Amino acid sequence: MKKSLYILLFISLVVVIYGCGGDSITVPGPTPTAFAGLPIITGFTPSEGTEGTSVTIKGSNFSSSGPVTVTFNGISLTCNSLNSTELVFILPAGAATGKIGVTTGSGTGYSENNFIVTDSSGNMVLIPAGTFYMGYCNAKGWDEEKPRHKVEISYNFYVSKYEVTNKEYTVYEPMHWTRGLFSDNYYPVETVTWNEAVSYCNWLTERTPELGRSQVCYDSSRNLDITKKGYRLPTEAEWEYACRADNMANYYWGNIMDASKCLYNANSPVSAGYGGGHPWGLYDMSGNISEWCNDWYGNYSGEDQKNPAGPASGSDRVLRGGCWVYDDADELRSASRYYYPPTMGNGMSGFRIVRTQ
Repeated sequence: MKKSLYILLFISLVVVIYGCGGDSITVPGPTPTAFAGLPIITGFTPSEGTEGTSVTIKGSNFSSSGPVTVTFNGISLTCNSLNSTELVFILPAGAATGKIGVTTGSGTGYSENNFIVTDSSGNMVLIPAGTFYMGYCNAKGWDEEKPRHKVEISYNFYVSKYEVTNKEYTVYEPMHWTRGLFSDNYYPVETVTWNEAVSYCNWLTERTPELGRSQVCYDSSRNLDITKKGYRLPTEAEWEYACRADNMANYYWGNIMDASKCLYNANSPVSAGYGGGHPWGLYDMSGNISEWCNDWYGNYSGEDQKNPAGPASGSDRVLRGGCWVYDDADELRSASRYYYPPTMGNGMSGFRIVRTQ
């Protein structure tokens, strides 16, 4: 009888599930009654900010006879003020987007949602370094998404919340830019080639005071220097990692298409920022406009990779994210990939920008 009870208790504490491709993932089961005093986080304000932002955490069980600390993306912090239902901390330098934890003598409780770390403009989200599985997933997809493979991104990097818009791009090309098929200021810019997108990145870097010409990422032959801190296109691995946001489902929200979170099978694109609910605070990662990535298109390797940047050469550049015109929901999955020549632009292709922290 006792043996059976111990087995049931063990099963209740740890549940083993399987991710796509059969990878074993261990997930904590229900919290035992003995830990009922764990801190509970019900929310925090503001929901996003940059270094130095004062963040107030709301919840319960924050009082303790021992030290009380906040953990944010691997960094332990001392609280500035405290009572049983509210505490305050200052967002430190180097912290990236992630969940907030509160630790007392009873243990640690974590927020359900992520705190979004942005740059000083508030328009770019700092994505944390991490590891994920890239490519074909949940028995959905095509040969160009295989083999599924493990990828490590070893550095934090900023990703723009939104796709670059007509209004932003027109500042770059005020005289001779002929707008694409859809000219609304706040629609994502389209009919932009890969070559034009990287030229925009260099231009934006040069005109940004804290960056300037020394941090331009593309040389005269459009080769990428990823060690520079300027604006650039995401590598294909960075794009998928950011899109997935620690989710190995078909889409960042789950395995079933949710048209409230992405635009597809439509008559035109819409303003950048359609939908929402991305765990890392990004928009239009699925649908609206397909997005250029930095990589030349090529077949995947099945080996584990660290900070991959694609083939050294090729004839086509990668695009990700699906777009407004596609009528097949499978084409908007996080793993889906497409490719065009870098000189080709059409009403389906645009881009978003990134920066290495």
